[in-house]
Amino acid sequence: MRKIFIVLFAMLMTTAGMAAEIITLDSRVTSATVFTSRAMVQREAHINLTAGRAQLCFSNLTPDFLDESVRISGQGTAEVKILDVKVETEYTADVQNQKINRLLAMHDSLQWENQAFVDQLAVLKTKKEFLESLKAEAPKESNQGILSGKLSIQEWQTMLGFLEKNLGDIFKEQRKVQSKQGLLANEINALERKLEETKTSSNRKYKKILVTVETLKSGRLTLQATYNVNNAGWYPMYDARVNSNDKSMQLTYYGMIRQNTGEDWKNVNLVLSTANPAVFTEIPEMSPWFLDIYRESRRNESKSMRFEAQAAPAPAMEQDSFGGGQAVTVVSEKQVLLDEARVIGGEIGAVFEIPTSNDIPGDNIDHKVTIAVLPFTSRFEYTVVSKQVNKAFLTGKVINTSDYPLLPGEVNVFFVNDFVNKSTIYFVAPTDTFRLALGVDDAIKVERKLVNRFRESKGLLGGKAKVTSEYEIIITNNKRSAETITVQDQYPISRNEKIKVELLAPDEKAVTIDLYNRIKWIVILQPGGKVTLPLKYQVEYPDGENIIGLE
Repeated sequence: MRKIFIVLFAMLMTTAGMAAEIITLDSRVTSATVFTSRAMVQREAHINLTAGRAQLCFSNLTPDFLDESVRISGQGTAEVKILDVKVETEYTADVQNQKINRLLAMHDSLQWENQAFVDQLAVLKTKKEFLESLKAEAPKESNQGILSGKLSIQEWQTMLGFLEKNLGDIFKEQRKVQSKQGLLANEINALERKLEETKTSSNRKYKKILVTVETLKSGRLTLQATYNVNNAGWYPMYDARVNSNDKSMQLTYYGMIRQNTGEDWKNVNLVLSTANPAVFTEIPEMSPWFLDIYRESRRNESKSMRFEAQAAPAPAMEQDSFGGGQAVTVVSEKQVLLDEARVIGGEIGAVFEIPTSNDIPGDNIDHKVTIAVLPFTSRFEYTVVSKQVNKAFLTGKVINTSDYPLLPGEVNVFFVNDFVNKSTIYFVAPTDTFRLALGVDDAIKVERKLVNRFRESKGLLGGKAKVTSEYEIIITNNKRSAETITVQDQYPISRNEKIKVELLAPDEKAVTIDLYNRIKWIVILQPGGKVTLPLKYQVEYPDGENIIGLE
């Protein structure tokens, strides 16, 4: 297929005899590059062109797009010159009526479906009432039948079984129909809200893109219009499925996309980018950059500021720029996407090409797409802070062995299929190590108990009081594998020279103690293993004083 030749004329053709035929294109959104706070949308239309001049119109577009961001590109067998590209605003009641009629048709279809459920429930109700009447009369008839010998006990039991089974089937079918009816009611309510919004926005404005072309050789043309829109964005989210037996973790990487651009994206190719695209139509100028000594009297004076360029646009945004903010580019054949999202870039501007087409309606609701499923090997670490809670907290230490940068986001943590915790991932570049809080593992049993506490006094007047506290921290490993466990506890710190604190156990050489008297044990427990850790300290202070913080 021959590429079209695209040329942008600098001047509009306004002379008589050069009037162009206006052709409204049947276009749809085919792809969207979604940034964190906006999106770049591509529309596509197919048309057969004959030699001559024509004005091709992308009509009924969202008014949300930025005029200066419009790009036109294409390919086909036709040889075409692009003479002019411009954006116009329109108020189209017909377009609004078309939307209302389409929504009304959908509403009628759903109501028809709902009526079918109502009819089905009515039939089930009639069957139920009939069987219940039989069941109510059955004891009287059965007594007479058994006494007269016309009905055996076995036949009576068979009849009861028949009634119970059929009633049970009816109840089951009723629940199934009512569940479907409830889901359908939600659809109807959502559609009615959208219909009401559409009716109350009858004066809404639309935009159209007019592309004036001159066809030198007849043929088929695929024309794309690309533009930037606000009211769109995405953020990352993860599911981590942990298997403590083989120390593995499967991290499913999601993109949560939300858009309220005024257009539905149906069956579109998606690219997610962390870049911050900027649309510049002129070369920026730098203002003078002054330095001065700060004085209090100048607090409210205006300050000179230097211009800071925004982050470079993502690779998908790079196109040739022309005067007036318009640009045209020849686009090559679409590449075949991989099974997983292809990642481009790194920490500054990561770009993920989603391999499957998706629907992202303009409903301002989060829609989930899968970026990748990443298998990792995790090193599990247990931490016990028994003074706070008698639980063992599991942390996974993971090396990012994938090619994907993990962006900051929330993580839903599952042990196999059971949800256990919510955690957070901060930015992790490929090859970096990160820790993920995986929640509590009840297979490690923790107990902290007070063994003894006693108080003694020395001297009658101005004497000393001593309080000795003794605890035991008992850790039991009920897992089938040996585990390394970090146990943390503490003893008090004196903030007054009259108060003396002495650690009696454990031996300071066997543990780590920081400046805040926090003690750390590291123990390795075999399967079924158990350890008892001592904690004993003594506090001495002037007798009769009220000591704040003393247990």
